[in-house]
Amino acid sequence: LHRKQTFQQEMACSETSLIWVAFTSYLVGLQAENFHPERTRLIDWTPRNYLFRGNMPINGSQFAYDELVSALRSAALRQKNVSLPETFNLTDISYLNPFEFEDEEIEINFFKRNSSLGTFVNWIIVGDVFDPDWFPEDDRKKLSSHLSDWQIDDLPGRMDSLRQLLYANYSLPNVIYTHCEGMAITLQRRVSETCKRLLQLLRQTGV
Repeated sequence: LHRKQTFQQEMACSETSLIWVAFTSYLVGLQAENFHPERTRLIDWTPRNYLFRGNMPINGSQFAYDELVSALRSAALRQKNVSLPETFNLTDISYLNPFEFEDEEIEINFFKRNSSLGTFVNWIIVGDVFDPDWFPEDDRKKLSSHLSDWQIDDLPGRMDSLRQLLYANYSLPNVIYTHCEGMAITLQRRVSETCKRLLQLLRQTGV
């Protein structure tokens, strides 16, 4: 019974998260920020594929493709001494939610017009409003071992999908760029939390 109440409690937290993100998105949506190349980070790579994170790759109302590619090459070389291939497919994974539709439309329209350059994917990441430390340790352990059962974002499922992308064998090398809007701290955490979970998964699997 206690476990059921704990899950119901966390489900209520997740529903509150949706409301909070909607409100936060409304507050920052009117002043969407431009692309910041210096925030680009190479998270992991395989012999053919690469995983990066950063902020929203737009400048004004335009998708900043050339600036993004330049930032990806620079970050890989500067941070890990890795050279990206001359030609690659870009997988643009956005964590924006439906309330950030204006920025998302810029990305969608760019890849509709330039499908040969890559693919746009929208994985909505809401996050959780309440700090896990607010729950007793036993409850935290139970909740964290069953994230897919209650968490709206289903981070374990997302991690599996990211890992499959990173280790897939494509005809062209695949450069995966993950981002949110990058305005408020609550929004930036979507990218950081997702990448952190992926690294934990890779360590657990011994890769």
